[in-house]
Amino acid sequence: MRKLVYLLVSFTISYSIQAQPPGGGNRQNGGRQLTGTMYGKLIEAKSSKPIEYASVQLIQNKYDSATKKKKDVVVAGMLSEGNGDFRLENVPAIGTLKLVVSIIGFKPYEQTVSFDLKTPGENGNNETGGMMGALEKDLGNIAIDIEEKVL
Repeated sequence: MRKLVYLLVSFTISYSIQAQPPGGGNRQNGGRQLTGTMYGKLIEAKSSKPIEYASVQLIQNKYDSATKKKKDVVVAGMLSEGNGDFRLENVPAIGTLKLVVSIIGFKPYEQTVSFDLKTPGENGNNETGGMMGALEKDLGNIAIDIEEKVL
């Protein structure tokens, strides 16, 4: 009888350990988050000259489990290059992001951006490999206005 109870307890414990599939669930891509790259160029609105050393950030609104509220989180950021170019890598490809550009002497700039991914099976296409080409997004030339202050 004792062996039967031991066997039953062992089976129950091993079954509960296997209750969750590896990787935190039945996710595609092996549980990894799908990421991509966004790039563009910052230019002055009037003269079309490149803007160097501007702060470029991508912000995503995420749920904070500690406070039980949504909050803005910086997911990528950099300073623009000398020619105005910027490239943000390892950006979450799913969801809406906010591009925020700030530099002294210019007006703040915000733009909502996303990768516009199509889900597998949309338009009768069941292939997921087609999504890989969509993981780069060119934001083009972003014109920033000079902040005019009256002294």
